[in-house]
Amino acid sequence: MSTPLLPPQDHFSSLDKGLQRLRQHIPNLPIDNIRLARILLELGRMLSARLDAALAIYQLNEMEFRTLAMIYANDDRTVHPSELCTITGQTRGNMTRTCDALVHRNLLARETDPADRRRVQLHITATGRTFVHDVIPVLYPILRPLAEHVPGCNRAGLETQLRNIASSLQNMSTHE
Repeated sequence: MSTPLLPPQDHFSSLDKGLQRLRQHIPNLPIDNIRLARILLELGRMLSARLDAALAIYQLNEMEFRTLAMIYANDDRTVHPSELCTITGQTRGNMTRTCDALVHRNLLARETDPADRRRVQLHITATGRTFVHDVIPVLYPILRPLAEHVPGCNRAGLETQLRNIASSLQNMSTHE
C-alpha cells in the first residue's frame, strides 16, 4: 500500500515546524542539513510513487522498469545480477525477485555465462526492447517537473551539486 502524497508545501511547512521544535531541545541541531536531506528523501519518494503509479498499468514497478532499462542501455545487452545489485543498491534477494518477474514476462532472459559456467547473465529480449521503447514516453510527463522548475542555465549546476552530495555520501564510512 502506498503512502498518500501530501502537497509539498504542507509537508515541508510541517517539517520546518517540527525541526524548530526539535531545535528547542537540541540547540546545535543542523536544521539546514536535516531539511535538505528530508527534501531529497521526499522528492525521491514522490518520484518513485508517481513512477510506480504510471507503471502499474503495465503490471511493473519502478525498480523492475529501471532494471530493464539499465540492461537495455548496456552496450552488450548482458549483465550479471551482482552488477545490478551494485548499481541499484538492492539486495541479492530483491534483485532476484525483480529479475524473476522480468524473466517471467519474457522481458529478460537468463543464460549461463560462457566465460564462467557458474555465473548467470541476463539479457533483454526483443519483447523487452519493444516494451522499453513503448513505455519510456509514458513517463515523460512525470519527469517534466524535474526540469521545468530549474532554468536551463542552473540545471547543470544543480546536477553537479547533487552528484557531489551523492559522491560524498558514497565515500563516507558507515561510522561517520
